[in-house]
Amino acid sequence: MSDAPHVAESVLAGTVGVDLLGTCRPLADGASDPTWRFDVERVVRAMTTPEGPVTVQLQSTGEGVRARTWGPGTAWLLPRLAEMVGPPAPDDFRADLHPLVDRMYRQHHQARFGAGLRLRDVLVPTILGQRVTSREARRSWWQLVRAHGTVAPGPWRLLLAPAPSVVVRLSDAQWHRMGVERQRADAIRRVHAVLGSLESAAERGSEQLQAALCAVPGIGPWTATGLAANVLGDPDAVLLGDLHVPNDVCFALAGEPRGSDERMLELL
Repeated sequence: MSDAPHVAESVLAGTVGVDLLGTCRPLADGASDPTWRFDVERVVRAMTTPEGPVTVQLQSTGEGVRARTWGPGTAWLLPRLAEMVGPPAPDDFRADLHPLVDRMYRQHHQARFGAGLRLRDVLVPTILGQRVTSREARRSWWQLVRAHGTVAPGPWRLLLAPAPSVVVRLSDAQWHRMGVERQRADAIRRVHAVLGSLESAAERGSEQLQAALCAVPGIGPWTATGLAANVLGDPDAVLLGDLHVPNDVCFALAGEPRGSDERMLELL
């Protein structure tokens, strides 16, 4: 622990060989997300906490993943760093039950199911992904953060996600200039109106979070399952309601060119 205020450094136990890029990239909203930075052996993220902002740098070393943090949110984040990187696969995991799963596991077993930890940091970019392409959604998110985010602590000059109080004050015209129509803007306003209860649900677990999200008008299974996977690192939160995922899974596991959510879950 450094003597400097709000700065800490530690090595996470059990993380030798972890694929940081494979673990953390799915949590970000594209490689150019202003709240993240990706290098070959290093990942940096700016995030909010109940105790203030924090920037965390994760770096692969021979001892394991070394974490260094800056900002008043350091004390909140430190005991959650292992959760952010994610646990290894359980001892009873059987990849060899399907040849494709076995091959993919051999290639990617060093990646883990990381957890984004803070619902409010990823609510907006996830909702922006509803009914549009990933490229369109990411462009809107990057514009929003660059226009309304604040500079994160530390030397990296990353940006923090805009505060909920800022997001809810944006007008339809402002959203429109970022490529966001009123339907998604209204959904963002509705979730922020019940943000406290959603964060309480997230603390109780994946099923509770998904149920609370789906109770908000304009939020469906696609957003709920995506957030459960991102925020909580739930490895069983299969993305539902997606245009491509059921087809991809059903073809990969059963050679079926088309699939439904129900068939996908059956195969999984």
